[in-house]
Amino acid sequence: MMVSPPLFLDEPGLEPHDLSLFLRGGLLGAGQAPVTAIPAPTPEVALRNVPVSVLEGLAQVPVNEYLIDPQALVTELPAMDVERLLQFHASESRIRLYLFVLDRDQALDSTASLAPLIARLKGEGEVCLAIYPLGEPWRARFMVSPVISQFSSLAAMSEMADDCIKDAMQVQEAEQQLQRFAVRLSTRLFWSEKALPASLDQQDGQGVLHEVAAGSPLPVSVAEPVVSHWGLMASAGASVACVLLMTGLAFALRTALRYRADQKLMHAWILPETDVPPRLGGAFSGGAGSMIQFNNKIGSPRK
Repeated sequence: MMVSPPLFLDEPGLEPHDLSLFLRGGLLGAGQAPVTAIPAPTPEVALRNVPVSVLEGLAQVPVNEYLIDPQALVTELPAMDVERLLQFHASESRIRLYLFVLDRDQALDSTASLAPLIARLKGEGEVCLAIYPLGEPWRARFMVSPVISQFSSLAAMSEMADDCIKDAMQVQEAEQQLQRFAVRLSTRLFWSEKALPASLDQQDGQGVLHEVAAGSPLPVSVAEPVVSHWGLMASAGASVACVLLMTGLAFALRTALRYRADQKLMHAWILPETDVPPRLGGAFSGGAGSMIQFNNKIGSPRK
């Protein structure tokens, strides 16, 4: 008879950051073998929708079971490890974490198909729901309560999604990827919890989850600002004015440089040669001389 391992919730002094204790074999420890090859992703045309029977059964999912695996895709021991981790997370965090596991080649045609599950979880406070295709963590999708998206920045939520996916891809085995994904997402939600206010009033839109896509905008519950026609005209006018200003500055700089270069030119003066007639019958007789004065108007030589 198999005896299930004891819950770590009974261990005294357990802290939220001791999440690696929930995984067997020291999965998060040092010395992990490097990933030599990433398995080829399932082509988009080969993806199939989640069976309707599975989606309809989500309305009866127990709210205290956080690993949602209606198709029994995860084997027993890894599933028990992940479930214990999620149970511990629910006991310590304000944000409940649910993992909905799909098969490798399955995809949701629309998040509206999760309406029965979301309606089931709407009374559980703040919720993070991860839709996780087993073996293809890069296709994971994240959905959070409106309050979480309101008090967490777009950059923080997108970085959280990227971080969880990258950490899962540090190993090749599909169930180990799921375990690493769960540990990292739990840790990041503990961090995100610090951004939430101490108390929250009853929020509108209960039963609605916002999807967080890795590296893409986070849907928000308020309308995005609309740029008016006058705003576009003002932007265009400012752009034209900047271009004209830069053109004028370039022309003025060019003119100044040319003027400075002209000032540095060296002027060469060509002086006329004056023949002095000899006196007293010889070229070197005393008293012979000549003087020439130069000004703006060069005159005739004076003797």
